[in-house]
Parts: sequence; structure tokens; C-alpha cells
Amino acid sequence: MRMQRSHPILGLLVLFAFAPVSVLAHAGHGDIAGLGDGILHVTSGLDHMLVAVAVGIWSMAYPWKRAWLLPLAFVTAMGAAAWIGVGRERIDVAQLLVVASLVVLGVLIMRANAFSVAGAVAICLVFGAIHGYAHGTEAGTSGDYRAFVGGLVLATAILHLAGMAVGMMVRLSSRHGMRVAGAVVAAAGLWFAVGVSM
Repeated sequence: MRMQRSHPILGLLVLFAFAPVSVLAHAGHGDIAGLGDGILHVTSGLDHMLVAVAVGIWSMAYPWKRAWLLPLAFVTAMGAAAWIGVGRERIDVAQLLVVASLVVLGVLIMRANAFSVAGAVAICLVFGAIHGYAHGTEAGTSGDYRAFVGGLVLATAILHLAGMAVGMMVRLSSRHGMRVAGAVVAAAGLWFAVGVSM
């Protein structure tokens, strides 16, 4: 039984095993923006994927009826900021901020519900805006930008749901489950930082 309960944590470990190589390898950097391009942009970058999953995990530290507010805040801010970022120049520090947000999320998961729901939502809004703007500046030079942002939102929402499922499992499996999950996420962020600095 213990081996089955550790699977969510093992999955997170596998997710960032090759992080330094793939952290910057976003496939959705084509010339034509669209729905598929938006989806690929999220799912081809392990840093962005893990942040979305981490938000879902963190949300499970809060009461079930309010947990959904955290992913909703993140994906809403991300979509709005992505739209604002379309056509604008990339910011060099954006990738560093993405990695930093992952480390912070790991610590927040370890501390569970150290913040109120309102405080957690505010943090998700900020992190979502950072990620969204970074996505928007990397959109194609032409195409359907609404579909591109829609793809970003769809892929991120699915990853949030996956994170919520993981968070529920680790929370129910052990009283230390969230701390372990948070430590794994924070370690992944530090590992990604190696890839950014290389």
C-alpha cells in the first residue's frame, strides 16, 4: 500500500529529472499562432507545466469548497496577461521569474495554508500574470491570437486539475504528504535554475 501512495511524489520526481535540458525547450514558438500552438507552448515546457501542477497541489491545502479559487485566479490572470503580451518584446528576466515562482510555490506547498484564501488567490494572480505575459511575448508573428490564448488556458486548466488530483492524493495519504510534495516542487525549481543559468 505504501508504494501505491508514493506514486504522486515519484511522478513529480520524474517530471523534472531532465529539467536542465528541456526547461527552455518550448515547442510552440512557430510563426503562426493558434489553438494547437498555445497548447504545445504550455505542454512542451516542463517549468510552466510544473508550475501549473504545483498551483493545483497547493489549492488542496485549503477547504474543498474554496480550493478551486486558486487555479481559477492563476489561469484567469495568465490568459489576460498573455493577451497583453502578444506582439510585445520578450523580457530577459521572464524565465528567471518563472523559475523563481516555482521555488516559491514549493515553499508555499510545504507551509500548506500559511496564507488565507484571499492571500493565496492574490499570489496566484501575480504568478499567473508573470507566466501569461511570458507566453504572450512568445506567440507566433501571425495567426489567430485568441485561439492561441485559448490553447494556453485550456492546457493550463487541465494541468491544474491534474495537480489538484495529486494534491488530494498526497494530502490523504499522509499528514506529511504536502510537505514532501512541496519539497519536491522547490527542488525542481532549483534544478530548473541550473538549466536557466547554463
